[in-house]
Amino acid sequence: MRNYDLYIPTKVVYGQGRHKEIGHYLKDFGKTVMMVYGGGSIKRSGVYDHIMESFKENGLNVVEMSGVRSNPLISMVNKGIQMVREHHVDVLLAVGGGSVIDTCKAIACGALYDGDVWDFFCGKKTIEKALPISVVLTIPGTGSEVSGNAVLTSDETKEKLSVISVHLRSKVSILDPTLCLTVPKRQISNGIYDMLSHTMERYFSPTKHADVIDGIAEGVMKAILKNGPIVYKDPSNVDAWGELMVASDFSHNSMTGFGKVGDWTNHNIEEVISGYYDIPHGAGLSVLTPQWMRYIYKKHLPMFVQFAVNVMGVRGDLKNMEETALRGIEALENFSRTLDLPLHLSDLNVGDEKFAEMANLAASYHENNKVGALEPLAPENIVEIYKNSL
Repeated sequence: MRNYDLYIPTKVVYGQGRHKEIGHYLKDFGKTVMMVYGGGSIKRSGVYDHIMESFKENGLNVVEMSGVRSNPLISMVNKGIQMVREHHVDVLLAVGGGSVIDTCKAIACGALYDGDVWDFFCGKKTIEKALPISVVLTIPGTGSEVSGNAVLTSDETKEKLSVISVHLRSKVSILDPTLCLTVPKRQISNGIYDMLSHTMERYFSPTKHADVIDGIAEGVMKAILKNGPIVYKDPSNVDAWGELMVASDFSHNSMTGFGKVGDWTNHNIEEVISGYYDIPHGAGLSVLTPQWMRYIYKKHLPMFVQFAVNVMGVRGDLKNMEETALRGIEALENFSRTLDLPLHLSDLNVGDEKFAEMANLAASYHENNKVGALEPLAPENIVEIYKNSL
């Protein structure tokens, strides 16, 4: 295990009905709140009215910005930055899932920066400060409510880039499982696979001697594998939603990865695809992850056997470790089938015409022009995985 610092400053407030308490927590940060959300679902569900009442009870003024889409764009961030400055906003509140939260994070740091907020995502500048943000989570999956990460897409170049900073961690995140009951099925399945992927990206690591952390990660993954299909079949199951909310948080709050080097190949090679084609992130991960596994598993056989047995529940065969590893990968694909997730890029209307361009772009973000830590992959390797995913 490598040296590490563990810092998880977000106050997590969990429980049914607790979104109605949000004003109590926000009043400590100032008088004017900018509430950021997506479409009209929070109004149809009544969440909007509950939050507005909480603002009123705690003497808070509110500015609203709606219309955040999936694979959020930097143009929406720039709109929010202007609104924050015009209305002298003290604190931002994201009501939604990862796209809304990431938009809020970018607004929070961009509002206190004189240049182009995209500078942070390009690596030209480091985030030194940000307005406080908080979250009322309605769609678990990304774990952005407890992380310092944000992912945005450039309207002009279609690049989908990420940034990480302790200044972007939410001050208070409210996890109320009753807010998930009306989530559309497509978003349910995509969110479930994203949280699973966040754990797998840390689990498949070149770091040795991390038994405690691997055990935590295996527990998180098994909870997702168990409760994901339950929620997908019955979105009204509050208990299963609660399990997924906790799993999503542990997946991305650093607990499943501290002391380890994460791999992140699948996120890197998927994000360029969703940037180009505007496909759901979770769906892209569902396609690419098994093919990445098949591409490298022979070089890291014990790790993939451990995953097959400890996580996917495959009965181990010490006489045929390759078969055990492959059965684990097949079990992962079967899990995707229970969520009606795609297993081929063609299912997402992605062809092979831009494979080389996307592979080169994914690799270009890394100093050695290779993606991943467990098995670093050059652009030609990435193209092979893309082709195998068709």
